[in-house]
Amino acid sequence: MLDIDHFKKVNDTYGHQGGDTVLRALGTLLTKQYRITDILGRYGGEEFGILLLDTTTEMALSLAENLSSELANTAILHDQKEIKITISFGITQINESFKSHDQWIDMADKALYQSKQNGRNRATVLNCK
Repeated sequence: MLDIDHFKKVNDTYGHQGGDTVLRALGTLLTKQYRITDILGRYGGEEFGILLLDTTTEMALSLAENLSSELANTAILHDQKEIKITISFGITQINESFKSHDQWIDMADKALYQSKQNGRNRATVLNCK
């Protein structure tokens, strides 16, 4: 899972149209960065979910790092003003200990929350034992 850091501030500063511009720009970056086998979508608000098939935790961290780097080098323009954003990630690897998809999503959400608590603009991995 990934979430745009301080998205409310973007909407408060640039209006909801500015927020929509940011969401579209991130969506475009996501579709460019990820592989054809990956499944991605908007989960709600400024949160996105990405299912990385046949991917190790290390590979997922690398993809998150690449996306953050690409985002840092991307100019998001709205009304001739540049909007800079960062994103936080929560990563978990599915395994047999998950009894339902809800547990898997909850684990990724907890990892995302830890990224936010630890300063944002980072990825955190949590896996079931």
